[in-house]
Amino acid sequence: MNSLLQQLFLTTDFRKVVLQAPNATQDKSDSVLHQLQCLFAGLQEGITKYQETTSFCRGYKVNGQPVNTSQQMDAWEFFNTLLDKLENELRGTNSLISMRKIFGGNLTNQLIGVQGCDHKREREEPFYTISVDIKQKENLESALELFVQGEMLTGENKYMCESCGEPVSTLKRCCIKDLPHMLVIHLKRFEFDYDTLDRKKVSSPCSFPMLLNMEPYTAEGLARKEAEKAGSDFDKTLIKPASYYEYELVGTVVHTGGIDSGHYYSFIKERIPIKGNSLRWFEFNDTNVRLFDQSEIPEETFGGIVDVEILDKETNTKKVVKKEKSNNAYLLFYQRVTPLQIPEEVKLESPKSARGHSSPKHKQKTKRSTQVREIESKEKVRDKESKPKKSSEGDLENMDQEPNGEIENKKTEEPNVQNNETTKSDSKRKEEGEVEEKKMKKEKEGVPKDTLQDIKEPKKRLHKTKKVLPVHTASPTSRIKWNASGIIDPKLEEDTSITSIIAKSYLKNLYNAKSRISSNLNKMFSEQWKVGIPENIFRLVWAQNVDYLFDRQIFDSDFFGFVWRVLNLYSPKQSKLDGEGSTYSPSLHMIQYGTKFLFQVYSYCRDKDSFVMWAARLKSYYQVNPDACRWLLTLLLNNRELVETLLYSEKSKLALCEVIVTAISSLAPHERHLYPVTSKWIKSNDTNKQISTEGLSCSMLFINLLLSRLLEKYVQRSVTDQYFNCFIAFSVGVPEIHYLLYECSLIQVFSRLLRGTGEFAYENTTSPTQWSSRFSAAIDVIAHLFCATKIGSTPSRPPTATLPFDDMLELPEKDFKLIFHKAQKFLHPIIQADINSKAIIRMGKHHSWESLENTSEFWFKSIIATGFTTVNPKSAAVKPYMLLFKGILEIDDTLSIKRTDDAVEFFLNLLKEHLSEKDSETSEKLVNVLGKFLDMDRFKQSILKKDYRTQLMNYLSSAGVVLTKPS
Repeated sequence: MNSLLQQLFLTTDFRKVVLQAPNATQDKSDSVLHQLQCLFAGLQEGITKYQETTSFCRGYKVNGQPVNTSQQMDAWEFFNTLLDKLENELRGTNSLISMRKIFGGNLTNQLIGVQGCDHKREREEPFYTISVDIKQKENLESALELFVQGEMLTGENKYMCESCGEPVSTLKRCCIKDLPHMLVIHLKRFEFDYDTLDRKKVSSPCSFPMLLNMEPYTAEGLARKEAEKAGSDFDKTLIKPASYYEYELVGTVVHTGGIDSGHYYSFIKERIPIKGNSLRWFEFNDTNVRLFDQSEIPEETFGGIVDVEILDKETNTKKVVKKEKSNNAYLLFYQRVTPLQIPEEVKLESPKSARGHSSPKHKQKTKRSTQVREIESKEKVRDKESKPKKSSEGDLENMDQEPNGEIENKKTEEPNVQNNETTKSDSKRKEEGEVEEKKMKKEKEGVPKDTLQDIKEPKKRLHKTKKVLPVHTASPTSRIKWNASGIIDPKLEEDTSITSIIAKSYLKNLYNAKSRISSNLNKMFSEQWKVGIPENIFRLVWAQNVDYLFDRQIFDSDFFGFVWRVLNLYSPKQSKLDGEGSTYSPSLHMIQYGTKFLFQVYSYCRDKDSFVMWAARLKSYYQVNPDACRWLLTLLLNNRELVETLLYSEKSKLALCEVIVTAISSLAPHERHLYPVTSKWIKSNDTNKQISTEGLSCSMLFINLLLSRLLEKYVQRSVTDQYFNCFIAFSVGVPEIHYLLYECSLIQVFSRLLRGTGEFAYENTTSPTQWSSRFSAAIDVIAHLFCATKIGSTPSRPPTATLPFDDMLELPEKDFKLIFHKAQKFLHPIIQADINSKAIIRMGKHHSWESLENTSEFWFKSIIATGFTTVNPKSAAVKPYMLLFKGILEIDDTLSIKRTDDAVEFFLNLLKEHLSEKDSETSEKLVNVLGKFLDMDRFKQSILKKDYRTQLMNYLSSAGVVLTKPS
């Protein structure tokens, strides 16, 4: 796709047609024409290295679906389909006529009678490309000869001539009737092999000329050749001028690779040379563009055989073998030597007259007389003397007095002067000045307003009628507050703190630099050779350029260093929570400034190492300033798009999440008294609206926000481990956070996520393991919270506990019922899917610590017994149950020996139960499982003592299994 779009863009005539074409489509997002216009406008007027094609791919639909960018599309098919889509949108316009003149031609299918029949029948067929067979053809000319060669219809295949009334021998052939301005020739490099019933690539060599004469392959050319051969007269009026048939090579699309995988790139010749230089060739390979030597075209595109040096494995020496080249020309672009005349009615004015706008109001200036030039020159000198002097660099107070003469002189159209007047009266001059001012105002209205890069206008002329149109920009830096003139926020002007003084000094210089860049940008837009662009599209590109230039100024190492020094003016000191915010706190303002800069600017920087250092500095501030923590969480609660960007997107920033985690962990101990009232408020209010956090727990509101957003489907599709790990990071060592997560029903929400999507339900035909990599961290969070609870009257702290013994909490009743009463719906699907065996084992160890009842009644009988008897022990599904059984037996508490004896007894009773029921299949499963557990020393020792060995041998013998040694 890229290779074709690059070819089309550099076809200047086609670019003109596309950019100047009317577009009446209502939904621009689905309009291929609109997306192509935006793409071409960006390539022509943009100043970035490359243009994104995401919007074009979404608008270009195949079978109603956006094009799959991960799947390679045939370049020839894409070219034809693209022109077909453009035809549909351009139907009924002059632009369609022009497009057909550029790429469209006509073939004629001829039926010519021979041997007594002199009748001829023709049928025309339009084309955008000509496909020729190149297999076993040395050059393009021989392939074209084959294309027009035709075949004789004789014998049973004779054609029924309507004029003769009988079957006659007939020559059937296809040739060219009308040639396009841009001839695209498709070399058939792919064919279907009927022996292997598979497609294969044709890599045979085929050369093509730089200059091509197409006359021999046209209908009149063939007729002339046949007349000369037969010695008969030929109507020379049928032959068009020689220049009509002369073409030169201006581009080629190359395919490299095999039939299943490959890559397209282009070689393209300049259409308009740089002043003083000849036309050059370039290689376009996606975002990489380099100069290309025309003499290398045969080596790079003709194909053929090449000597390749390989290593001979038998002799361990290098040898040379013959191999077909994988890079071959696939599409050839030939342009007629004589220029194409685009119909006058579809031409637009150049950007010089309308700044790229396609408004018909802007007309080309007429030639002025010498006398008028002299008068205008005198007026300019007089105006120049009356204008105030320019302010010095950085003087914002006098910025509005700067003249706009350069822009005015370029943009303002002078009135025509008739009868070669050499003088003007004052009243006449005044009237014309008013006309100029009105025109200048109109053109100023066409200049988009950007928050940072607006071109200054003289107050004394436009203070009453100043009007600019808004543009939509997507830059993260647009969130910084500037006024309409591009100057920093007036609040910052009024602030006399040292931080604001330093900031103003820097930003003044920054503004002046941006003004100079804007002036250069205007000059670039007025280049003569560029194609006129629709006004709305031009404004969009203009805004993108300004945004890019501003980003270049903002993402500057000197500016970052300045902000870093400002951020370090204050050292962190412990402070108490001041909910009213009545005390002025310089450190709080510093934290707010640094946080906004980090979130809105630095998070888009590529320097990740320094970014971590910045985040660490802010974390040290939040750890000791609970007021700052409340401010940050309030900001996030009312700007939720920031939360989604940080926590749900694949591009989320871990360091920013750590800052949020620090804020919650530091604030939670100060807000525990607010949890009950906040919990009631959440249940009775709409949390999706703007929230006033006064009298409420910000940490609880924020965690509730994370949980509520997770239940939305579009969030579930992009959720990452980082999201789940945030909850663990919140609660490490902080009992208040554990309590808060229980209050927010985190375990319940995660349970609905796991069960609600259907991945873990038995009736679901989809494999439950397909989501394991995404939801593994969710099981970690559940296990982390579970291991913070007390287990009955446990006298000691379990090794798996996540809180100190005195801080351990009671498991809420709703969570207890979910885990222990609904294990069939909750735990079993998780275990069988092998989502996170370590987390489940940690829960089993924690719950079984110093408790034989929990071990035997729940984990052995309810969980493990069900697993051993319902899954195939020879499959991988039994593995997580075996790991859980082993993990529980490894608990090293005061009941470890008794627990192992109970495990052996449980296992033997399970085996006995199924033997008595003559369930041979289940008994065989249990015997296979038993063989795997005999490797455990503790399990083996328990079997060998008492009468377990005798019982086991009796059970096995009754099952028809002979076992001499338990080991």
